[in-house]
Amino acid sequence: MTSPMSGTPRLEYTGEGLVEETLPSSPFPLALDWLAAAQERALQVGDLIEPATILLGTVSASGMPSVRPVLMRIFDENGPGFYSHLGSRKANDIAANPQVAASLVWPSLFRCIHFRGVAARASDDVVARYWDSRPRGAQIS
Repeated sequence: MTSPMSGTPRLEYTGEGLVEETLPSSPFPLALDWLAAAQERALQVGDLIEPATILLGTVSASGMPSVRPVLMRIFDENGPGFYSHLGSRKANDIAANPQVAASLVWPSLFRCIHFRGVAARASDDVVARYWDSRPRGAQIS
């Protein structure tokens, strides 16, 4: 039996690549530049939908891994952030095991950024400000 991918031609990647000697001492400025480029491409070319979507990986209390897309609502030197209902599966996973992994992926730019770390809850004040900023229809849903 052959794999459905066995006849697929290999894509030749293009781009500038990374030169270690030219990288900033902190990866955050480069990550901001890449996110801005992805957002610009989404507006200009349209082949990137929701460039601030992160793929979030969690592990349940029973050890079952799970990955899902979430909208990144915070991005600072501490990493990406998102909001979630505290009764959701991802919130339950994080409560059981706060170690997470996440990726920003932009295939048409041949770029991705990976994160690993410990999830932390935002303060009640930060969450309240975000909730108040949402349109009424989004609050109801």
